[in-house]
Amino acid sequence: MTYTPITPDEVHERLGFARRRMDELLVLNGGDLPGSDVSERQQLVQEFFFHLVGAVEVLAQLVNERRGLGLTVEDASVRRVASVLPQGDALRVALEALYANTRPGSPVPPGPYSDEGLVYRIWNYRHQVTHRRRNPFRFNITLHSTIGTGPPSPSPSLLNRLRHLFRRSSALPAGNSSPPTAHFILDPRDPNSDASSRTVQEEMEQMLDLIGRQCSRALQLVP
Repeated sequence: MTYTPITPDEVHERLGFARRRMDELLVLNGGDLPGSDVSERQQLVQEFFFHLVGAVEVLAQLVNERRGLGLTVEDASVRRVASVLPQGDALRVALEALYANTRPGSPVPPGPYSDEGLVYRIWNYRHQVTHRRRNPFRFNITLHSTIGTGPPSPSPSLLNRLRHLFRRSSALPAGNSSPPTAHFILDPRDPNSDASSRTVQEEMEQMLDLIGRQCSRALQLVP
């Protein structure tokens, strides 16, 4: 059986797959993610993180081949390849910047929006959203104050309060409500985790740009 060596183009190809899934997600249901089909939305976000991390994993395989590290395909993970490279090697540093250990007890970067924080979250989303099908989304719907449709009962039940809120929001004229926005939960493992202050679109573009730049930097160091 003839083996075809990995090329840098395959890293860029995986990044292109991630971009395609991002673009498809962002136009889903005319751009209204909160109102989109749950299954289709989940599929596209799973595939986005699968391909985004996949680009890094293909890069590790490429480094293993080009540097002659001798690791098997099964052993040539990003973490393993980086650990085999000599201390102080610029390529090792570049690979380490593309990987995060998200196992319990491992250190968590303090800032979720820093490069280190984004890389940590990318790997965590790949594990939790792609492999465990956890929901990564939270939706913000802002209602501004308004026209009333009559006060609620003195001690309204939860159901009555929800009905009242629905009547109120339905009666809002254009301009009195903000379009709903989609955000990633910072840690989908934690049901009480905060949501990102940035929109899904902003974060996906930042994540794709970060991994693309870091991969390009590493590729320049591969012979």
